[in-house]
Amino acid sequence: MKQNHLMTKKSAVLGAVLSALTFASLPTIASMNDSKGIESLAKEAQHIVQGKVVNIDYKDSVEGIPHTFVTYQIEDDFQGRQNGRQVTLRFIGGIKKVSDTQYDVLEVSNVPEFNLGEENILMLAEKDDGQCPLVRCSEGFFKVKSGEVFTESGKPVQIGKAAEKAQRPVMMDDEQGEIAGKTLPAQAQAKGASVQQFKKAVQSAMKGKPAKEIKSANIAQRFSAAMPVAMPAPAVPARAKQSDQVIIDDVDHQ
Repeated sequence: MKQNHLMTKKSAVLGAVLSALTFASLPTIASMNDSKGIESLAKEAQHIVQGKVVNIDYKDSVEGIPHTFVTYQIEDDFQGRQNGRQVTLRFIGGIKKVSDTQYDVLEVSNVPEFNLGEENILMLAEKDDGQCPLVRCSEGFFKVKSGEVFTESGKPVQIGKAAEKAQRPVMMDDEQGEIAGKTLPAQAQAKGASVQQFKKAVQSAMKGKPAKEIKSANIAQRFSAAMPVAMPAPAVPARAKQSDQVIIDDVDHQ
């Protein structure tokens, strides 16, 4: 009985910690549906690669913070050096085993979600901050579907003239609805840029950067990690701090 109580208490404490961390936030992302934004990201990148997720694993830091280890098979290194190589990247957040039957999940905003077999384009930052190795985290993460490029949130990436056209007002007749003159979302007007269009744009921005070897994370090694800063809880209105009876009496007298 005592053992069960301790396990319950431990789970409750851990759950409280992870609940707080769930709302932790890395730097806020911006919209990336334009070629200038893509080029800006590329200039901050040390490497840009296209690869397939071949393995996903989880491990806690020495502080007990869960992390996700994602292994990619590099299919196209945009700088042409590391095609065919497997690289493992470490991201803060993931699954933590509490017991044989209980797991907790730590989600950190702006850290991408990964799926086995998925094709991604990754912009790796010049300096890994230990939480997310990508440029501006999810901004440097792209999905490849049927040869087209999409942002982490699923919006089609627009390059050049397609980006300009995607933001123009579109006139519609009455049969199409009452949205004449409004700007439709980019994904409703155009397809995503092709991988080759995307590659050409970022290669131009990275021109002259020396190609270096990508550092692969080793899940077998112990590692430390700083705890992300949790967002503060919203302020409680003064009225909400009153007891239920006080509020009822207050309403009755109005």
